[in-house]
Amino acid sequence: MKTKRIFYFLFLLLPYLQQSSAQIDTAQKRQIEKTVAEALVEREYTRIPNKDFDDILTNKVSAKITEKLTFWVTLMGIIVAAIGGLAAYTFNTKIKQLITDQIKSESENQFQRINKYIVDSRKYTLRSDLEVIRAKFTQSPYSELPVMQAKTLLLEIKELKNPDLLAEIVDLLAIMYYTKRTPKEVEKLIENNEKDCEIKETTYMNAAILYMDLYELDGSKWYKENSLKYCDAAAKKVPHYGEPQGIMLLLCAIDYVTGAEQQDKEKALETARDILKEILKGSDALTAFSTVNRLERDLQSKTFSKYIKELVQVLSEEFKELYQRSSQYKTRASQALA
Repeated sequence: MKTKRIFYFLFLLLPYLQQSSAQIDTAQKRQIEKTVAEALVEREYTRIPNKDFDDILTNKVSAKITEKLTFWVTLMGIIVAAIGGLAAYTFNTKIKQLITDQIKSESENQFQRINKYIVDSRKYTLRSDLEVIRAKFTQSPYSELPVMQAKTLLLEIKELKNPDLLAEIVDLLAIMYYTKRTPKEVEKLIENNEKDCEIKETTYMNAAILYMDLYELDGSKWYKENSLKYCDAAAKKVPHYGEPQGIMLLLCAIDYVTGAEQQDKEKALETARDILKEILKGSDALTAFSTVNRLERDLQSKTFSKYIKELVQVLSEEFKELYQRSSQYKTRASQALA
């Protein structure tokens, strides 16, 4: 760019140089003519041989012409030198810029490689950190320290964009919040992370069971609605997953036992029948098997066993078919292993 400006400047200066050159040529011409005229006059009166005089005249004219040529050569030399110097400066500046850009580019590439190595190394240790926190929680389920560490690890995993580990730490935190009986924390945990990872069905189930526990305690319809919401989310997550149906049947059992009005009890029974029919007409017996497993665990609970027993007694035929369907799956599984 600077070189272009120089040539543009010389281009603008050219008319002036041409005018100056014309003036110099005229002055030089007049001086030469004067010199020749004086020499010719002198020749009429010379006291030296004419031949020598011609040589002197030639030398004088040559000297004037040489002086003129020397002036122009010097001027052009200065201009060329100036252009050359500026061009060299421009060239050196461009070379320096190219080297600077190359160093910058290489530094950025090197930094990216180092950063990727650091991130990959940290991803490798994240699972180890998660298992350490899980072990601490198992040893002290009511301690606040594992919860705080899990929250910190969740943020780091989320920043490093590791969706598989994010789903695992969310699942672990859901169990922690279930233990602490803090449903709002579970709900917030799921809402804040379901866009960044595939929430596990066990996470939804822990939320559903927590809300079901709270519903059994105070009978708030809000707890029941949330429990059903997470049961539905878990059922959609995994085909033939019977755990959600087991919790839904338990909610019906609670409504039947605690219902103040007969119509509430009838409604609970009708809902339970619909759930059982859906399980029995399903194409896979695995759903029945999983549902029975859920109910059998609830039968071991001092709190919930009474609800299950009451519902089974009233809907004995439906539950008999459910257990038969579950047995079909166990038989099939046994044959497959044989």
